[in-house]
Amino acid sequence: MFPKLFEYKDFVLYSYPFFMGLAWGFPLLYCWKFLKLRKQKIDFVFYFFFVFVLAWIGAKVLFILAIPPHLHDMLTDVNFWRGGGFVFYGGLVGGIFAHILWVSFKKSSFDYTFLIPALCLGHGIGRLGCFFTGCCFGKSMGGLFLFPTQIVESLFLFGLFLFLNKKISQGLRTIFSLYALYYGTFRFLIEFLRDDEIRGSFYYLSTSQWISLILVLTGLIGGQAKFSRS
Repeated sequence: MFPKLFEYKDFVLYSYPFFMGLAWGFPLLYCWKFLKLRKQKIDFVFYFFFVFVLAWIGAKVLFILAIPPHLHDMLTDVNFWRGGGFVFYGGLVGGIFAHILWVSFKKSSFDYTFLIPALCLGHGIGRLGCFFTGCCFGKSMGGLFLFPTQIVESLFLFGLFLFLNKKISQGLRTIFSLYALYYGTFRFLIEFLRDDEIRGSFYYLSTSQWISLILVLTGLIGGQAKFSRS
């Protein structure tokens, strides 16, 4: 893998923070252009920062809760607190919580549907960072190579971004239901090919697989509710 993208004298450009920056920057640009095209106004920079902070906290907290006991020593490593050690689903929960707080406080009826494709775009870019860094890796394929789960997930998320972006006019409930159903199903399956025990397991399934099942159920309920009203 390539944990360092560029190094010159004392300057080092690390893969993970570089791709994480892109993972937040490109979705922000996508959202800004989306709002500009539709001539909609919102305090989006403040909203985005608020979501970022709570998503970061959520991703870190779930990692701490899920990590197996025999790996707790890594929590004392200064690099863990500098930026390593996140669980996407924790960030998703933190981001949703931030969104609910923001909307409730602002008493906003604004349509935030565009955030779901943006989420897929950012997540897909972030997984490239995982690949270059060497985390979230897959199982060994006959001792020859590790299955590139990060690249497979990244390609799936880019495809899901394009798919949901075309259906954005259908509204937040529908788009989120589709996202929950498709990504939850994909993530549940791809976890069988991952080999990083660091994010924990429970009753033969990984932490992310259990959350994926909840996400799929959410998508099915949301889709059924829409179908019932049709």
